[in-house]
Amino acid sequence: DAETRRTYRVRLHFLEPDALKPGQRVFHVGLQGREVLKDFDIVKEAGGANRALVKEFRGIEVTGNLTVQLTPAAGAEARPRKPCWPP
Repeated sequence: DAETRRTYRVRLHFLEPDALKPGQRVFHVGLQGREVLKDFDIVKEAGGANRALVKEFRGIEVTGNLTVQLTPAAGAEARPRKPCWPP
């Protein structure tokens, strides 16, 4: 039912596929219109490019479809890549 509110645990999997340095691809992550990560830098947090990183968010309330927003941070050199799902 599209009108039923449900609560989810959301796990987002990240990997920086390009040979970027910390600070080159920085963005904000939103779930259901609420910012859950600000100035997120995969390379910095994962310790380098081509390293997987999982971020988990609990208690995400969803009515209908889950929405994920990736928004470039001010001054970021590279834009977020489009999400790849389903895996």
